[in-house]
Amino acid sequence: MQLPRGITGFNIQTSNTFFTKENVKEFLSGLTYPFIIKDIEQPHHTANYFRITIINTQGNSPYIMLVHECFPFASIIQTDSPKQITSANFIAIPNDFKESITALTFLEPEILQQEVNQQHIANLGKTEINQIEYWQPQSLGEIIFNHYD
Repeated sequence: MQLPRGITGFNIQTSNTFFTKENVKEFLSGLTYPFIIKDIEQPHHTANYFRITIINTQGNSPYIMLVHECFPFASIIQTDSPKQITSANFIAIPNDFKESITALTFLEPEILQQEVNQQHIANLGKTEINQIEYWQPQSLGEIIFNHYD
């Protein structure tokens, strides 16, 4: 996967828009019973993604979904994941989510856990490359859903 410029939250193109909480609710509007959105944490100065808690009313564990602040990319992480995401935190996307949430591109763990190489970051701007060199992410997921400041 070649990462698009602005994915880190730096060098955002003027053509990119930052999603709002309302946009995210709209993206998730296809999600139906037994799933309920419990909470939507908005991106902030050190996180470039929304963190959404989704409850399964049929008793299974809740899900934590990440949605990038500018790109329609989403993933699911373990519920006990720390705020600082690592490649080990990503889990398989439930089929119910893939089928009902069509406005987002779900990135599976196999993609997000890939080790970063030059081809992945070829489109990124100088500031983004500097941030990657500074933070030294181990995987694509750590770049796409990051806590760079």
